[in-house]
Amino acid sequence: PSGMPAGPAPEANVYPFYRRDAAVALREAVERFDGGRAVVTTPDTSLTCGGAPLKFALLLEDYLDRRGRLDGAEVVLTRPTDALFGTSDVKAPYERALREHWRDRAITFRPDFTPDRVDTTAGVVHGEDGDGVSFDLLAPVTPQGPLDVLEDSALAGEDGYVAVDPHTLRHREYDAVHAVGDCTDVPTSKT
Repeated sequence: PSGMPAGPAPEANVYPFYRRDAAVALREAVERFDGGRAVVTTPDTSLTCGGAPLKFALLLEDYLDRRGRLDGAEVVLTRPTDALFGTSDVKAPYERALREHWRDRAITFRPDFTPDRVDTTAGVVHGEDGDGVSFDLLAPVTPQGPLDVLEDSALAGEDGYVAVDPHTLRHREYDAVHAVGDCTDVPTSKT
């Protein structure tokens, strides 16, 4: 999103926690957080772990509750779709279980919200639809994709990830190369 700081911006209360420095700064900000709205946003891109935004929202709500600071605080999770976790048949059981669990949590779910622009001065993240969500603490999951070093290499397929056979994880062209995890074009490595 435009206006999104590249790293932690404590002066604006923005902490894109997929970066190590921002995660450390976010930990310190959460320790000081004693009220207001904490917002966790999710981009409309593939994620290395689709559950990470949910996990953070759940952990933050639990942390605030255990320290007696949930009164006067609101935890908000935004997602670009109406699904908490995912829409595929494989994810359907998890989606049902999460929705059941979510009802007992003090977390506001804001579906169909794709972050487009962050106004750090006003403390508002704006969606593609023009709507805005104010924040006192913003923990955005930033858009994710293949690393430049892979995307620009001969190992990458059309999508920029290492092109492997999904059954053997061997590169499709280079027999001596194997790849595992989020760097591959295997659909199960990303959500």
